[in-house]
Amino acid sequence: MVYRVAHTIIACLFLIDVAYGEKDDCNIAPLPEGSTKIERCRYKSPKNYTDTIKYYKKLTGASQNYEFKKIIVRSDLRAIHIKNNNPSSKWEGINIYEYKRETRIFIIPREETGRSSNGRTTDSGSVYLGSNPSLPANHGPIV
Repeated sequence: MVYRVAHTIIACLFLIDVAYGEKDDCNIAPLPEGSTKIERCRYKSPKNYTDTIKYYKKLTGASQNYEFKKIIVRSDLRAIHIKNNNPSSKWEGINIYEYKRETRIFIIPREETGRSSNGRTTDSGSVYLGSNPSLPANHGPIV
């Protein structure tokens, strides 16, 4: 069961890449020196998991533009997400994960303005409801 769950999580992390198309636009975020490209937006870190995270924490410093959040903590798999809150940056986040003693980095490019399919703007997180607005929560009695 544990084996199946770990592989499902790895598959989900891999499939995130599909949502961002085919163009190679991932040379937009910093990478540890010596990182090797595996495929689009995915790199193998020359450092171990802990040292890769230390690299990014040192790079981002005390800036409030970045949030580090553990997304998986298991004995055989661990992952962390770095959220970039700077709307002018070209990358939205970085996933760092370790599986079978190999540390990988996945760069998540920021969606271009106007491309968001959920109506959220990249600058404020606000939502435009478009031509299908939600009904008010309190619309009065039905007669």
